[in-house]
Amino acid sequence: SSAGRVLVAREQLHGIMTGFFDGSSKEKDLTWFDYSTVTDISADGHVVLFGETGEGGGAHHAVYVRHADSASAVRVGEGFAMAISPDGNWVITRPDGNQTALNLVPLTPGQSRVISGHGLTYDFVRFFPGGDRLLVGGSMAGEPPHLYLQALDGSKPVALRGGVYLAHPEVSGDGRRIAGVDG
Repeated sequence: SSAGRVLVAREQLHGIMTGFFDGSSKEKDLTWFDYSTVTDISADGHVVLFGETGEGGGAHHAVYVRHADSASAVRVGEGFAMAISPDGNWVITRPDGNQTALNLVPLTPGQSRVISGHGLTYDFVRFFPGGDRLLVGGSMAGEPPHLYLQALDGSKPVALRGGVYLAHPEVSGDGRRIAGVDG
């Protein structure tokens, strides 16, 4: 003000994750650092895949898994959490700054692999129940977003008929249906 006074405000966003496990009536706080965001939950409901995109996640963000009965989380790698496989043995991450590739990271002994989008810019990934193919949302250069099927062998994504795109999609347990939100 003209009187020499200053009003300063500081905002700090904080993301938390909580849940109920094994029939408990008490909510459990699973937050790890300052911006924990759940991306997926294992089929048995005991492993949470989440990302840390605040200061605690570092310059390139971080991906973690946390068992519901554990007091700690395990760092999977850098980037963004995308999906956990139906058998709970693999996690898909997307590197920070590169939306055209995915990392298939083992949660058991094994080697990580890179899955190319063959020009696709990935928005999200969901596993089909068999764990050998993915439902992916994204777009090819100059095209509107679509839903695609992509095998884990790294083959090129194949667009679903009709130019369908859904937000927050889920694949049915038999792998025959996809539900989500459209425009």
